[in-house]
Amino acid sequence: MSAVTTSDQLPLYKINQEVSPADLFKTPTLQYVCLKINDICNAKCSFCDIWQKQIDHHPDINWLHIIDDLIDLGAKEINIHGGEAFLSKTFFPMLEYGGHRTAFSIITNGILLTRFYERLFKANIRRIYISIDHYDPLLNAKSRGIPKLEKELFPVIEKIKKEQPHVQLIVNHVVSSYNIDTIDLLIIKMMELGFDAINLIPIKDTPNLYVSKSQIATFYMKIDKILEEGLISSKCFLNGLYKLYGTESNWDLATKGIYNMQQKKACIIPAAVMFINGPDGNVFPCDTTMYRKNKEQYIMGNVLKNTVKEVWLGETFQEFRKKMFPKITCSCIQGCDPANAIY
Repeated sequence: MSAVTTSDQLPLYKINQEVSPADLFKTPTLQYVCLKINDICNAKCSFCDIWQKQIDHHPDINWLHIIDDLIDLGAKEINIHGGEAFLSKTFFPMLEYGGHRTAFSIITNGILLTRFYERLFKANIRRIYISIDHYDPLLNAKSRGIPKLEKELFPVIEKIKKEQPHVQLIVNHVVSSYNIDTIDLLIIKMMELGFDAINLIPIKDTPNLYVSKSQIATFYMKIDKILEEGLISSKCFLNGLYKLYGTESNWDLATKGIYNMQQKKACIIPAAVMFINGPDGNVFPCDTTMYRKNKEQYIMGNVLKNTVKEVWLGETFQEFRKKMFPKITCSCIQGCDPANAIY
């Protein structure tokens, strides 16, 4: 995926594409960090249970020290999410402390963007991922379970694009049986609103929302059609990815919520990415292993017991990386997100 043309914007990929996987595994270099700051949410999505927990981050985590360590390790983007990051009292102190030292981003459902508009951009947020489930504002609000979202979201997006042109907006779109049949309308609408990219995410762990093989075929057909007609460019997809379900040989598994695992031979993510879970301090090698039923086997360390640097350079992380390159030997591949950088 090529970088956007505006000189002060971030490249639209998480990992430096100019460094070879072999070199990166010789010297792991932290580039992208996921900070899951809380399990507090004001949405009630049917495919997520975080809103039922309402737990903030562990009170003993010193986030400012963690940010210092992450920047010292070379992190190019620190992504804060939840839950809903705006609902943590620590979110703005973190952003204001580090936002002018490296790039910070946030994942949000967007309902609080208007309320915190001035403070957010004063603190130098660089990228905003907005979770949108449908091109129709009413159906998006229904999916998210957020009153008034249909009235507030699209207007504030237009305001950001007009007043904050240096800030990137990316759609996080969870593709499910609820919305897959209108994917072409969603993409066109998001491009009209001025989004820089669309991150397509296949539904997981929600069998009643899994897609059928006929829906997958139509999904590909509709995207190919608007590409051929020149209505969009393939560059509108984050990492250039829209073939979420692999080839037709993968579709049987895709209808069961298992995506593309046969096509993945090696994974570069653990050599450049770290995930920190705020409620308990556990550190994971990526943003998908945290959500596995057997996630304990993927814990690389804990920021309540060790510094971020100690975890990143530690033996547990190093041994896990050996299972990723030059060939994946870890069962984590069976639940991997297609959007993660695989080589």
